[in-house]
Amino acid sequence: MFNFLRKRRKRETPLGWRVKERLRRDAVYLASYPRSGNTMLRTVLHHCFGLKSGSMYRHDLRDNAALEDIVGHVERDRAGRLAFARDALPLIKTHDPPKGSERAIYIVRNGIAACQSLAVWYGGEFTLEQIIRGEAPFGTWSEHVADWTPWERPDTLFLRYEDLAADPIALLPQLADFLGREPISRTIPPRERIVEVDGRFVRPERRNDEPMPDDLLALFEEINGAMMRRLGYAAG
Repeated sequence: MFNFLRKRRKRETPLGWRVKERLRRDAVYLASYPRSGNTMLRTVLHHCFGLKSGSMYRHDLRDNAALEDIVGHVERDRAGRLAFARDALPLIKTHDPPKGSERAIYIVRNGIAACQSLAVWYGGEFTLEQIIRGEAPFGTWSEHVADWTPWERPDTLFLRYEDLAADPIALLPQLADFLGREPISRTIPPRERIVEVDGRFVRPERRNDEPMPDDLLALFEEINGAMMRRLGYAAG
């Protein structure tokens, strides 16, 4: 039934076309399950450290030039290559499983919130139930976290979306220590500014999702409950 989805996961994603490339040993990968704060993290790294970032997916930000400027996005050329400035530290966004022993910053979000936000982002292409079951690209939330095991993976900085959203500047010491670079600024554009140029990748802070229906909450608990408890998240 899901042959289409399995084929789609290989190359095409809702973010754009996945690029096949070898592991870049000189890069730091910015990894997360979708809708877990990757765009916000990239914005912090750009404005506070002067670091631009690319993506494993072409046209990742839908060619929104204003958003790309705020995030510090580097788009791939026609051959699928990322051209970073000389002596720059390449940062590459990914929602894929790890390729090997790459350095990474992994950001996790409460799985319930991540799945609900992803359902809104898809706009009906995949239902919340399909997302919970892992029938949308990138699999289930808990599978994604387990693939990376960021709490014990070498050369990996493990961050939480909730901390990033609450006070991104407080995370600068951890980021500076991991990246080996000192911040050049301690300010980032207000969330409202990013929402103005694109309210899909970054949603308004005041917007609250409806509680997950009981039947879907039970399904989520069956599939993802163990990982939620391991990471200290409440089930409901």
